[in-house]
Amino acid sequence: MAKRIDQIPSVTTAAGDKYVIYDASEGTVGVVDPILPMLGATASDAGTGGTVPAAAAGKHLDSFRGDGTYRLNDVKVTRYTSGTNSFTPDPNTVYAIVEVQGGGGGGCAAFTMSAATSSKVGSGGGGGAYVKAHVTKAQLGSAAISCVVGAGGTAGVAGGNSTFGSTITAGGGSNGTLSSETTSAVIMAGGNGSTTMTTSGCTVIHQQAGRDGDGAFAPAMSVGTSHVANGGSGGSSFLGCGGPSEAAIWGNSCVSIAQPATGFGAGGSGIASSLTSSRTGLAGTSGCIIIHEYR
Repeated sequence: MAKRIDQIPSVTTAAGDKYVIYDASEGTVGVVDPILPMLGATASDAGTGGTVPAAAAGKHLDSFRGDGTYRLNDVKVTRYTSGTNSFTPDPNTVYAIVEVQGGGGGGCAAFTMSAATSSKVGSGGGGGAYVKAHVTKAQLGSAAISCVVGAGGTAGVAGGNSTFGSTITAGGGSNGTLSSETTSAVIMAGGNGSTTMTTSGCTVIHQQAGRDGDGAFAPAMSVGTSHVANGGSGGSSFLGCGGPSEAAIWGNSCVSIAQPATGFGAGGSGIASSLTSSRTGLAGTSGCIIIHEYR
């Protein structure tokens, strides 16, 4: 007995049925024998040819769990972007994919110049570390899990660590550094991207250290001469882009342009200046925790 493939949803299956694969332009192009899993086998056919018992009425489009039961694909996503949070696993969760991003370090601290014939430069903050891991139902447990999101560092302050219980930790980036006021050439190293990526019990899918912030520089100052100087850009993270710092050209009074970091876990930019007014580096962005529960 043969039936066209486009008739399958409306027919009753029986062991041994053959289904013809039909194309309107080419006619019959093949035969599949049998394809009982498409509609569900009878109980007596279960275990034969990889078939499973027939689905309940109206459930034929549901996916197989592999144990003879059917359930629609279902993913629940929870995201935390600040503070300390309490996460309780869904009782129907089979496993979870958890992403943890540490906070970005702030750019250099605030400063004020005493003379417009000298300069100060500040470097960018480092990016936070990132961890993505598979966590089983047993590892999740049923009790509430503390989820701490690392804050982005303000100017001159490191980013905070982000933690998913005691299972995953992603470190925050270091802050940028600031030079002393000087008329000499100066270079300041950027803040370090975090390399803190620790896990317990889960299976790591991907992990990545934060990028270091860029260094800052200025040449020796001399009255009446134009100079090029730059505060360091912030370091990027897996989920964020470090704040850029655009170079400045000055005679004796100018300041580089700092831009904000974007996304999660990115380092703030530093700044270079010969102005006597107060200047400051920019903040890094906060980390985040994203939990994908597969139910």
